[in-house]
Amino acid sequence: MKWNETMKWNSVKKASVIFLLIPGSMLAQSIRATVVNGQSGMPVADVYVRVLNSSLATITDQDGKFEMDSLPSHAKLLLTAVGYQSVEQTITGTTSRIEMVTSPIYLNNNITVTAKRFETNQNDISEGVTIVNSQELQQTIPRSTPEALIGSAGVWVQKTNHGGGSPVIRGLVGNQILLMVDGIRMNNATYRYGPNQYLATIDPGLIERIELIRGNGSVLYGSDAIGGVVQVISRTPHFRSDENNFHGRITGKWMSGAMEKSGRAEGQWNGERIAALAGFSIRDFGNIVGGGSLGTLDPTGYNEFAGDGKILFKTGTTGVLTAAWQHHQQNNVPRYDQVEQGGYSLYAFDPQIRQLGYLRWETFTDNNLINTIRLTAGLNRSAERLRSMKAASSDLKYQEDIVNTFNGTAEFHSSLNDSWQAQSGVEWFYDIVDSKAKVINTATQAETGVRGSYADQASSRSIALFSTHTFDLRKFNLSAGARFNAVSLSVNDPTFGNQKIQPYAVVGNLGVGYAVLPHVRIFMNSSTGFRAPNVDDVSKFGTVESTVFEIPSADLSPERSRSFEGGFKVNAKSFSAALTAYRTRLIDLIERI
Repeated sequence: MKWNETMKWNSVKKASVIFLLIPGSMLAQSIRATVVNGQSGMPVADVYVRVLNSSLATITDQDGKFEMDSLPSHAKLLLTAVGYQSVEQTITGTTSRIEMVTSPIYLNNNITVTAKRFETNQNDISEGVTIVNSQELQQTIPRSTPEALIGSAGVWVQKTNHGGGSPVIRGLVGNQILLMVDGIRMNNATYRYGPNQYLATIDPGLIERIELIRGNGSVLYGSDAIGGVVQVISRTPHFRSDENNFHGRITGKWMSGAMEKSGRAEGQWNGERIAALAGFSIRDFGNIVGGGSLGTLDPTGYNEFAGDGKILFKTGTTGVLTAAWQHHQQNNVPRYDQVEQGGYSLYAFDPQIRQLGYLRWETFTDNNLINTIRLTAGLNRSAERLRSMKAASSDLKYQEDIVNTFNGTAEFHSSLNDSWQAQSGVEWFYDIVDSKAKVINTATQAETGVRGSYADQASSRSIALFSTHTFDLRKFNLSAGARFNAVSLSVNDPTFGNQKIQPYAVVGNLGVGYAVLPHVRIFMNSSTGFRAPNVDDVSKFGTVESTVFEIPSADLSPERSRSFEGGFKVNAKSFSAALTAYRTRLIDLIERI
C-alpha cells in the first residue's frame, strides 16, 4: 500500500493553448567551402557538417569540399570529425575556408541538446551534464545500453538482473528518472518505483550518444524528471550534395563461456534529397560465468533482437521530414534474485518489447521570433509479459501489461537577438493500459482468469506548456524557464473502485554562470520539480518483492522537489574538470509502508 500525507492538488479540468504563428521571409543563402587542417593546410575529408538545431547535414568529399543551399541568414554550422576539435561556424557570404584543429585527446567540449532543448556547448550551461559520445561507444562496444553508462560521471547503474539496468542519479532511481529517446518520453503510466529494466530495451547499436541531465529536469521535460534525465539520441543519416552514396557496416562480438554472441548489420543511403539508415541486431547471452572456481549464475542468460530504421526527406528549401521506427524484443529474461532468494522456481520476462515510431518535421524561417519550428507525433508501445511460478507450486502465472503512448510536441526556437535564445512549446501525451493475467495449473491444465497487475484500460493524459530562455551577457550566462503541466489519471476498477485524479504543477528554474577566466566558469542553478502519480502508484495489485505486496492507493498527490546546485567547470587546452555540489529536498514522497 502506498501513502501520501497531503491532500491532492487542485484539479484542472481543461487546458487550452492557442499559438499565432507569423513566419518571416525565407531569406536563403548558400555556402560552398573547403575544410582544411589548420596546421598543415591539407583538406579534411569525411567531416560531418550540420546546421545547428536541425537535421540538415552533409559531409565533405575527398578534397574537403562541401556545399549547402537555401539556408537562413542566422544559420550556424557545427563541424565534427574524428581526431579534430569540433568547430562552430557562423555562415557569411565570404565563408570559403574553414580550419579544424587536431585533438588527439578528447575533452569536454561536447554539444548537448537535452540541457536546453536546443544545441548548446556543455561548458556554457549552469547544469551538471554527462555525455557519452559516439567515440566512447565505439571504443567500449557496450553489451547493453545501461552498461554504456557504467563509469560515467554522476551516474551509477544498478542491475537487478542481467537483462536490466537502471541509472541512479543523485540518489534517485526508477520512475523518478526520466528516460527519453530522440526527444520522446519512454516513461509511461506503469513505470515502476525502484530499479527497472526499461533502459535495456534500447539497442546500443543504434545510439549516436547518450546525454544525462544530473538533477531536476521538470521544467524542460515534465513529470518523472526530479532526479534527472537520460536521453538516448539515435544515429541519423545525412544528405550529400556531390553524389549519391551507399555504405554499410557489420559488427560482431563473441565471449568465451557462451556468455555473449552478438552482431549488428546496417546500411545507409545518402542522397541529395533523401537519406536513410536501417539496422538489425541479434544477441544471445548465456549465463554469467564467474572467474576461477566462482561458478555460474543460473538462470541469468537470455536472447534478444532489434531492428530500426530512419529516413529523412527534404521538404521545400529548408524543411526536413523524419520518419523513424524502432523495435526491440527480449526473450526469456530471468530474475535471478527472485529464483535464488525470492521463493520462485520460475520468474522471467518473456517477452519484453519496446516499439517506437515517430514523424518529425522541422524547418527554418528568418523571423527572429520563431526561427526554427519542430513538430513531432509518435507512438511508444511497451509490452511486458511475466511468467512466474512459486517453488513447490504447480500454478504458472502469466501477467501481460501493454501500454500504448500517443504523443505530440510542437517546439519553437527563437533567436530574439545576439544574446537572447529561447525555446518554447506545448506537449501532449496519452497513455492507455491493457492489463491481463491468468493462472494455469500445470498438473491439471486448468486455466483461471485473474485481475491483472493494473486495472484494465486505465489511462493517463498530460498537457504542458513550457518556455526556457538563455541570455549570454559577456562573461555572464543567465537561464530561466517555467512549465505548466496538467495531468488527468483515470482508473475504472470493478474490484477496488474507480479513481480519477487531476493534479497540476507549475515549476521553474533559474541559473547563472560566470566566466572567471577564459577557460574557467562558475555556476549556480535552482529549480523546482514534480512527479505526478501514475497508474503503477494508484492501481498496482500483486507481489513486488518476496516481502512486499501492493494494493491500490487512492488520492495520491504529486511528489515535488526543490533543488539547488553550484560548482565550476574548467576546459583548458589540455585539461578538463568539473565539480558540482547539490542539495535536493523531496516533498510528499510516495512511499511503501
